[in-house]
Amino acid sequence: AAAIWQIVDALGLDRIDLYGWLTGARMAIEMAVTVPQRVRRLALDGISLLDDAERDAYIENYSPRIEPDQIGSQVHATWQFCRDQYLFLPWYQRDAAHRRATGLPSADLLHIKAADVLKSLDMLPAILRASLSYPVRERAALLTVPALAEAGLAQSIADLTIMQSQVIEPLTASGSLLAAKSSEIARFLSLGE
Repeated sequence: AAAIWQIVDALGLDRIDLYGWLTGARMAIEMAVTVPQRVRRLALDGISLLDDAERDAYIENYSPRIEPDQIGSQVHATWQFCRDQYLFLPWYQRDAAHRRATGLPSADLLHIKAADVLKSLDMLPAILRASLSYPVRERAALLTVPALAEAGLAQSIADLTIMQSQVIEPLTASGSLLAAKSSEIARFLSLGE
């Protein structure tokens, strides 16, 4: 969060609206908790609220250790890891009960995602572990700025507008779902201007 504030400062911005998706939602919460006077409104999307057992299972299994080798098996393992995130939730439980309805993004977009993951193979497990270990409910309870989020955070956030649109996967969602989500977020962020 501190590094993002440095970027905001470098841009000369005083007070901002924040939108965060998945790990970015956790970063947005932390930014709004640590420097609330600089955050006007906060939109949190796709933030998972896991119980302790689910969180521990995700930490243990979600980010596989993929080691580079001389035959390049890391490329196939990374592609499968990225692909299966669109097919199953969580990706490592590949059965009908965990099948997602999102479908796959185009091969080009999947390639871009896999290439990004390959660049961060050595850091990805630590990044995901830190994100999954973040105490979402506890930190969200400290928010003092208006927030838009899923109903699961209603017990934690005092000034909460419950997001009506469904959580979507931006790379595979239809244009109408993306439009509905963006309109809802834009309406919320324009309040109080």
